[in-house]
Amino acid sequence: MMRFVKATSNRTQLRCKMRKDELIHIKELKIEKSAHEYSDATLGVIRLLVVYKGEGLYFQIGSEAVICVVSARDAMLSKKSIKKWDSGRNIDEAERDQVAAVIAKYYKLAYKDDLTVV
Repeated sequence: MMRFVKATSNRTQLRCKMRKDELIHIKELKIEKSAHEYSDATLGVIRLLVVYKGEGLYFQIGSEAVICVVSARDAMLSKKSIKKWDSGRNIDEAERDQVAAVIAKYYKLAYKDDLTVV
C-alpha cells in the first residue's frame, strides 16, 4: 500500500508517499457505487469496501479517502496503515485513533463481523 522513499537530502530520513496506482484506485472507488455507504449525523457520508482480495480496506469520510491494511479473513485492521488521506494530508495519532474507531463501527454494519484493531 504505502512505500517508504529516501529523502533527497543528505540525511537518511524516510518519508511516506502514496503510490500513484493507489491514488487512481481511490479516485475510481469514489465514483463507483460498489462501496457500502452510510450516513452519519455528525460525520456525514461514510463509505467502505474491502479491496485487494481482502487485504485492503477503502474508507471514505466526506471527501477524503484512504486505503488501509486489513485482513478480511481474520477481521483485523492495522491502525498503523492509516497514514495519509488521498488529498495528501497526513493523519496524526489522535485522528488515526478516531478513524480506526469509525472504521470498526461501520465495518460491523457492512460485513457483520467485529473488527479487531491492532
